[in-house]
Amino acid sequence: YDGASHRLSYTVTVPEGTPYTVSYKLGTGEWVALASGAQLPAFEDAGVYPFELKIESPNYQTAGTDSGTLTIARRAVTLTAGTSLGNVYDGDPVSVTYTVSPTTETAGLVAGHTASATLAGTPQTEAGTYTVSFDQPATRIKRGSTNVTANYDITYQGGLIEIVKAQSQAERTAATFVYDAAAHGYVTPVLKDETGKPLTGVTVAWSATPLDPDAAGWNTTAFPTETDVKA
Repeated sequence: YDGASHRLSYTVTVPEGTPYTVSYKLGTGEWVALASGAQLPAFEDAGVYPFELKIESPNYQTAGTDSGTLTIARRAVTLTAGTSLGNVYDGDPVSVTYTVSPTTETAGLVAGHTASATLAGTPQTEAGTYTVSFDQPATRIKRGSTNVTANYDITYQGGLIEIVKAQSQAERTAATFVYDAAAHGYVTPVLKDETGKPLTGVTVAWSATPLDPDAAGWNTTAFPTETDVKA
């Protein structure tokens, strides 16, 4: 498939001056007579088109027949989703797009054709590794406003998004009060990524005793308050 029309050709060999008529049949269709010197019909879309030909003359007892097949193969094209690795979590979404394989003589998009596709699995925000794939039924290849997707043999290559956990830093905070018999709370620390940017969408956990990061016992409730004097 190259977006152009293609047809079978034929030749008739009879003695000069012999009257004859040529007819063709496409597949299981009806016989169609051709005008003198007319060509067989042309086709643009990918497919297999089997023809039968028949030549008849009042000077011959039987008709001459022949057959041929016009084959237009689908054109290969590859859509590749992007890959983005090593992103450090910062609360901002990470997204990828897709690319279309380059055009060659027999592959890639025909000049003037455009491809549109929908990706699943992008964007991502939270730390983790995510597969990016294509919503294949949504893919369209068009020539202007005409959908020519069926003329392409599309290969899909998925992508990947990786967001690694940030090495967060808790900025030290302190608050000092003069005893007034009222309850005073601890100041919530400001969490920042390794570049110093404040993190968003995170949960701060606290413990009154030292704990390993993955240990049980962390509290995610509000920070406690104190009334009595403490050093």
